[in-house]
Amino acid sequence: MDEKNKKELGQTILVNLAKNNHKAHRPTLIKKLNNLSKDQLIQNFLIEMDAKNEAYYFIIESGYYQQFHDYHFNNKSCRNEDNKQDSSSCGMGLLFAG
Repeated sequence: MDEKNKKELGQTILVNLAKNNHKAHRPTLIKKLNNLSKDQLIQNFLIEMDAKNEAYYFIIESGYYQQFHDYHFNNKSCRNEDNKQDSSSCGMGLLFAG
């Protein structure tokens, strides 16, 4: 296996680990969120929103918009039962609707 393929395989493994880890810890996260005050929830929401917006700005400013768009809409969670694109089921549907 050449270096490029090793790097791509490593990136794929890291992405899959991150996705699986996120899903596995969701119930614990929800329990913790239930213990936060409204003010803490709002503060955490704003921090998360700012971090994601910074990532989106980086994607767009770096010229990766189309690649991100294609990646996002090829994701299974953005498809309906007929395997057709369904922006209403995507978290990013509104951003990419136009």
